[in-house]
Amino acid sequence: MVLAPFDYARPETIDAAADALADGRGQVLAGGQSLVAAMNLGRQSPVRLVDINQIPELTEVTYAADRIIIGATVRLAELRESPRLLREAPLLYAALRHVAHVQIRTRATLGGNLSQADPCSELPAVMVALGATATLRSQQGERDVAMADYIVGPYRTSGDQTELLTRVTVPLPSGAAAGFYEIARKAKDWPVIGAGAQVRVNADGFIDDAWVGACGLAGRPRKLIEVEQALRGKPADADALRSAASVATGAEEYPGARAGARYRERVLPVVVERALVTAVETTREQEHVA
Repeated sequence: MVLAPFDYARPETIDAAADALADGRGQVLAGGQSLVAAMNLGRQSPVRLVDINQIPELTEVTYAADRIIIGATVRLAELRESPRLLREAPLLYAALRHVAHVQIRTRATLGGNLSQADPCSELPAVMVALGATATLRSQQGERDVAMADYIVGPYRTSGDQTELLTRVTVPLPSGAAAGFYEIARKAKDWPVIGAGAQVRVNADGFIDDAWVGACGLAGRPRKLIEVEQALRGKPADADALRSAASVATGAEEYPGARAGARYRERVLPVVVERALVTAVETTREQEHVA
């Protein structure tokens, strides 16, 4: 298929990118893993492509005492290969292990993955679970949006065509371990449903806190608050994990779902339990090494 004509802008600063998007007719090009495919199929015909890959600030990863700040064009492969991310952001790292093939991760960016807002995507689910924040920039200024409010539905975000996602701030709960489990039709395919869990277990073997999120459950990533509440103060044993996972619910039909809501509702507690078991087992392995 012959692509429709489009203008091309390659800004080198965030301000210049905001200028290129100001009329609402630009489309951001980062890794291009979804956008270029959609253009080839005739599903998208942008008037202007705004290539943000030459903006240095968007490639930065900054660690602070209680959070990590990740630029929008940081490649998923860079994050996946980071030993520090494994140590300090275990839930994000656990989810990255399930994202696509290495060829795709080499080009795909964090900002592009989140802005695509695919309901089955692993990364939005763990971002929502951890309480991450998206920072958006336009000519009118900068605003921060909770990730739970940034992704509003299947392939839809609360950002508009004049705004650029510049960075994502992810809280880093201390002393916690994580696990991620998903069901997919084949290896590295989009999951039918998945869940990520991060838990903090105290010296007495009880769960002090938990962060749990699901992808593929509904048209947007879901923080499983009911599971988190059921875990807090409970012993980190098999019965408690299974009991907490059993309260997980909320499957909905949505466009593009890879299985019916009835099936996803049925397997959700199993998926959550396996993510929790992995997290607790990782905690025990860390204690043994220490």
